[in-house]
Amino acid sequence: MRHVVLEIGLFCASAPVICAQSLIVPDNTVRTVIALSASDGTLEAAGFMDLDDGLIASNRPYQAAIVGNELWFTDDVTSRVTRWNSYGSVQLGAIDLAPHRLRGITAAFGSVWVGGGNPSGTIPDFLIQLTPSGALVAQHPMPGVINGVTAFGNQLLVGDADHHDLLLVDPATGAITGTFHNSNGFNDVSNPGQIVVEPNGHVLVASGLFPGGVWEYDSTGNQVAFFDTSSLPQNGSVAGVARLGDGDLLFTTGTGVYRYGVSTHQIELVIGSLIPYYFATVPSIPLGTTVCSPGVANSTGRAGTVTAVGSNVVADSAVRLCAQDLPLAATGYFLASTTAGHVPNAGGSQGTLCLGGSVGRFNQQIGFTGNDGFFSITVDPHAVPQPSGAIAIMAGETWRFQCWHRDVNPTVTSNFTDATEVTFQ
Repeated sequence: MRHVVLEIGLFCASAPVICAQSLIVPDNTVRTVIALSASDGTLEAAGFMDLDDGLIASNRPYQAAIVGNELWFTDDVTSRVTRWNSYGSVQLGAIDLAPHRLRGITAAFGSVWVGGGNPSGTIPDFLIQLTPSGALVAQHPMPGVINGVTAFGNQLLVGDADHHDLLLVDPATGAITGTFHNSNGFNDVSNPGQIVVEPNGHVLVASGLFPGGVWEYDSTGNQVAFFDTSSLPQNGSVAGVARLGDGDLLFTTGTGVYRYGVSTHQIELVIGSLIPYYFATVPSIPLGTTVCSPGVANSTGRAGTVTAVGSNVVADSAVRLCAQDLPLAATGYFLASTTAGHVPNAGGSQGTLCLGGSVGRFNQQIGFTGNDGFFSITVDPHAVPQPSGAIAIMAGETWRFQCWHRDVNPTVTSNFTDATEVTFQ
């Protein structure tokens, strides 16, 4: 299984979140992990990592969490939390929490919190508290199986799957302090799954039983919206949910990963024939090597940069190019070539063209930087523009990508970012 490098904690300091983050979710059909764009939900890597590629195999992995410089995964069957290095490529061991079935996990308030319990009722239900080194701190009794768990202000917000309620927990004591939302389980959230707290204080909750969908509550627990997924198989039962950078939702069911158009109410399959559970947000998967850096500073006083994220496997069709540190309200497009070059002030530009040979322009995907000096495109590796027409990238080829953009510095001109080289498989 191919591993794609994951640099935990290594963010582009000036990059918008939509470029710096990806969403990962375990696929329980083959116990691998897939990665998707946090911007629009497009597939970035179908084989992000193999959870069986270690001494301690997974059975039903549920959710990941970044814990210090490690990546931890819960497992609903083995009752273990497996630990991986920051690259997601080497297993570091496991924490045995048998006999609990482990689902939601979050690192908050100096501890790691794991939802534990057994739906059959044969063992008590707990919210399990661990140190960041993996030592057991406490098992805090809960009234039902805990699925989702996340930080909410200065408290924890957990989902009681048996009673369909969302509970508030004091992280200092592990005691329940109140009910954020009391559901009847019939025309409200039922068997709450993943819980996501948004920047505005609203809360998204996946509904695991009928009515299937995603519920949105305000910061006081009052319903704001319901995103109905009951038209899907299994009554649209939803396990995981995430808000995308473009405002739409990504969610998981027992059949695949889907995108929900908030304004259109349309549901689109992103990837099927898998059994995914909860999402985790991680730094984007970096591809390639930065070359021709730094570029010439533009009117912002900084040199523009370009980054490739996603998968370098041609068959995955999942490469995204991100250009940042660009002037505001400027247009631009990406360039591609298999040949390196170095042409200062190319075409009257203030920057340096770092490509040579046959240079193709993605001028059918012109970008606009808007108010954040950033834009990105998705590359179809089977149709990369070239002067003689679009061609397919072949495994083993190395391609160089760069961004050209307009500028006013101080008069009307243009510039180039640095470039990135990606070798494809």
